[in-house]
Amino acid sequence: MKFNYESAMFFCVSSRASFAYSRYWLHKQQMVMQFDRVQAALHEKSLCNEWLKEPDISQPDANRLWFHFKGIINKKVLAEVHLLFIAIDNAKDMMNVILSEEKLVHLKRKLGSFYNSLERYTEGRNIFEHYDQRIPGGNRHEKVSEEKGKDGAGARRNLGGLRGNSYTFGGKEWDLSNIAMQPIINGMGSFEKEIHEYLELNQKST
Repeated sequence: MKFNYESAMFFCVSSRASFAYSRYWLHKQQMVMQFDRVQAALHEKSLCNEWLKEPDISQPDANRLWFHFKGIINKKVLAEVHLLFIAIDNAKDMMNVILSEEKLVHLKRKLGSFYNSLERYTEGRNIFEHYDQRIPGGNRHEKVSEEKGKDGAGARRNLGGLRGNSYTFGGKEWDLSNIAMQPIINGMGSFEKEIHEYLELNQKST
């Protein structure tokens, strides 16, 4: 008979932790699905970059069309990235609920390094959702770091964009490649392993 971790969480820890455990799996599944969508959007962007050659300044109509299509493609990727950050952040929140339980707080110290590493995705999500504060006239605009321009151009504030397989904003970068995502998958696997071992041990003793 398969061990019911959700039920064990309810009886061994608390109903709150049990609900959080169930929702954690929902958000983890969303994260995996969304990461695949990000990869598909980045692949589409790569194919379009090969098809869309650099604009020809001698042909204004073609030039406008080039920027139009580039904008559509980039916005599609950014929309998928935002949803990925939401899924990671939500999974992190449910982990926090579970690891804040008195019976499990010792695991938070053990998993603290991984848990803290997810904070940058919370920051990424906040950048998307509080963008109004960071554009000119916003109360956090002056705090956005400046970056040196290409070919000696003056410094400017990067207010969000794509660089290869990364999302960038204000001098910060979020790698969206398979290599970057693997530590998150591995870390969540360690979290699940620790929780499951605790529940299996304590379920037997109740």
